[in-house]
Amino acid sequence: ELPSTREIATAAGIAEGTLFRVFDTKDALVEAVIGAVVCPGPLSQGLATIEASQPLRERTLAVARLLMARFGEIFALLGPLGVVGPPTHHDHPGCPLAPEHSAAPYEGSAGLIVEVFAGDAHDLRLAPEEFAHVLRMLAFGGSHRHISRDRPLTPEQVTDLLLDGALRRAGPDPHPPSPPDPCTESKASPC
Repeated sequence: ELPSTREIATAAGIAEGTLFRVFDTKDALVEAVIGAVVCPGPLSQGLATIEASQPLRERTLAVARLLMARFGEIFALLGPLGVVGPPTHHDHPGCPLAPEHSAAPYEGSAGLIVEVFAGDAHDLRLAPEEFAHVLRMLAFGGSHRHISRDRPLTPEQVTDLLLDGALRRAGPDPHPPSPPDPCTESKASPC
């Protein structure tokens, strides 16, 4: 069940009537909140900060961190609201995107991820477009608690799996698996 407008106003530190000066209905308020959370602007801005001169592993890890943080935030909000499937982005207060980008924001961020890896075509077995797609899918599934059965992946695990695969190699492992996180491995966690 959604919180009441009184609860929302209290959490925001404003009077309930102030909400209705900006939003005509509670549905309009919820729509604006969803629009702000699914807005790809912050992801696009984060992707733009990744330097092409960084090694492939560092760039892959940076993208995995951005994606998994974004997916985690989206899942945390949309799950309780009962939203299933990708919601439509629309203009919202403070939206950094121009209105013409609102119709297909996911294609824009997907293209930006491809750009991060465009110069690596000679080093990858996958085309940069496919590499970016697989990275997004691993980050999505690895950050969704239900899909991962409450064992979400870390950005490091996603990066290692994508770049190194799951097969054992002869010789020492240059990227040994990360130790288990006590905050996610145990119901009686110290966290």
